[in-house]
Amino acid sequence: MSDAITGRAWRTFGGENPTGLSIRVEHRPAATVWVHLKGRLNSAAATQFVADLRAALARRDVRVVLNMASLAGLEEDAANALAAGLRIYRDRIRIVLPLAGEFAALVAIFPLYR
Repeated sequence: MSDAITGRAWRTFGGENPTGLSIRVEHRPAATVWVHLKGRLNSAAATQFVADLRAALARRDVRVVLNMASLAGLEEDAANALAAGLRIYRDRIRIVLPLAGEFAALVAIFPLYR
């Protein structure tokens, strides 16, 4: 699948939202898309992100690596929104979690995505 075809499904992603969350999409071989999150993720931004990601996943049969390693902050409600909202796509999503600190609890929230 070409980047142009795959890219149409990912148009809503990219850039920075008013909450300081930056989203960057990287197309990789073998129908894989890396979605890099950087900054702070609150519940409102997570709800919108989940809606956009679900729409993109519904349009294209790709695997997603959700790279959360560069997040500076994540509200508990945001983490729960991500886990619940993306549960139906868990077989197509892998998550890269931050290494330590306050994010260590995320491992318990996202056990099905490992």
